[in-house]
Amino acid sequence: MEENRDKISIVVPVYNVAPFLGQCIESLCAQTYSNIEIILVNDGSADNSLDIMRQYAEQDKRIRIIDQCNAGANVARNKGLSAATGNWICFVDGDDWVDAQMGMELSQYFREDLDIIFYSFKTVYSRKAVPHIYEESYYEIAGDEFRELQIATLNRLGNYRFNVDRVEAVSVCDKIYRTDFLKKNGIQFDETLPKLQDLCFNLRVYDYAKKGYVINTPFYNYRINQMSVSKRYQPDIVQKFDVIHEFLGQFMSQHSGNDMKQAYYERIATHLRTCVVLNFCNANNTKSYWQRRQDFLETCNKDVFREAMRKVDLRQFPGRERVLSTFIKWHWFWGCDMLYRLNGIYERLSSRH
Repeated sequence: MEENRDKISIVVPVYNVAPFLGQCIESLCAQTYSNIEIILVNDGSADNSLDIMRQYAEQDKRIRIIDQCNAGANVARNKGLSAATGNWICFVDGDDWVDAQMGMELSQYFREDLDIIFYSFKTVYSRKAVPHIYEESYYEIAGDEFRELQIATLNRLGNYRFNVDRVEAVSVCDKIYRTDFLKKNGIQFDETLPKLQDLCFNLRVYDYAKKGYVINTPFYNYRINQMSVSKRYQPDIVQKFDVIHEFLGQFMSQHSGNDMKQAYYERIATHLRTCVVLNFCNANNTKSYWQRRQDFLETCNKDVFREAMRKVDLRQFPGRERVLSTFIKWHWFWGCDMLYRLNGIYERLSSRH
């Protein structure tokens, strides 16, 4: 009977996602695998997200609500992880949703010797959903291969064995973890990190994992939300990356190898591109062109960025990322600004079809 099978804990950090939250919760309640618990962690939402959560909790006793003052997604996920009673645990963002058969399909692969199961996702725009299909359908990852997975986590777009064409190494939302594996090894989200929580969490996971399995099925639906943190203007983005770089510096002090160092430099170069997109060239940055250019040049000359751009091989990046990185490397702010605006036009046109 299903109640004797492994329980799945589903943790959902919630912060001001009321327009999308109903779809998210309904997709979890509709799972064809019923032995689940749904842990909704309200992270001090200022909209009516908490009211929506309570309405659904009255209808489905598998829903548990944790209410906290706003402390960030890391704290919210850790609260859910600590409260989880399931054998397996997965994370779903409050503005996304999952396919109804996800739990049932994953349960076929629940084994004590697996620490993590990977699956795929769909990127959902306003008018279309694009599934991400891996090059290989079903395969096992074991032993030293997790080091190669760490390299791909640092730069998932690079020419590495486990890059994004073979498996998505960074996100926590397209994976399910054996709960006692996480708790036994003390693996939690670092609550001091302002960004890249998923990346830093999984770098730790891959330090301890012994065996994993990849399922080439897009169960997770990742919504492109223009109001999400990953899209909006962030004037403090450089300061946030200062904190991230301290974490990555500590990680690199414990991990050697030229391939790891190269991927690390590529990761830092990615952060510089992010600063361009979310700050210096962002449409909501009201500073003058010359002020934005000055901020850009000062950031490019920070030691960590200057070293990375000197050592990175730009050929490791695909199309637009390679062009933007070239403009950054030569300090051509005008090119960065132009490319950002052209890319915004392209994304708006793409989302309409």
